[in-house]
Amino acid sequence: MSKTFRRIVAAGVAVLFASGCADQTPGAPQMRPALEVVNPPVIALTLKRTYPLAQDITRSITLFQQGGVIDIPEAGFHLNIPRKAIGNDPVTITVTAIAGDNVAYEFYPKGMVFKSAINMTQALDSTTWYGNEGNTKLEGGYFRTRDDLEQGDSVAVIYEFIPVTVTASGNRVHMPIKHFSGYVLASGRVSTTY
Repeated sequence: MSKTFRRIVAAGVAVLFASGCADQTPGAPQMRPALEVVNPPVIALTLKRTYPLAQDITRSITLFQQGGVIDIPEAGFHLNIPRKAIGNDPVTITVTAIAGDNVAYEFYPKGMVFKSAINMTQALDSTTWYGNEGNTKLEGGYFRTRDDLEQGDSVAVIYEFIPVTVTASGNRVHMPIKHFSGYVLASGRVSTTY
């Protein structure tokens, strides 16, 4: 083995070791388990906005063989769509921030499946989670229709839970999305009977 090759191998091992230890560093984002399909659906608490949206806010983008972003700054929302996540045909993607105090969104076209996950980012500084110092577990929740959000005050019917990552500063949460429908941020599970 040449010295150059040994150095490259040693550097690679060091990088792997450092990345493997990164999650153990205080303040590093916590890794979550994989997506969880729940059957029967679960009733979960919804994360609330401190200032409810007075009306739906909708944004769209048409992608022509490239990625793109959708921002809804009024809702603290950002969606990153990498080019490798979509096919070669043009597609119009629409996101609606749902009126009210739930941190909830509808994505169109419904049923669209991505080749690789796209990334949703939600600012937390205008939500009830901000400043809780980790006392609440956040999860993404897939809901089928808006009726699932109207099951009573502060709860929703969830069919899948999606792992999220909260930034070390606690001011943003990142959630991977693999298919389009409705998603809400959940702050706790209430009941497995629905």
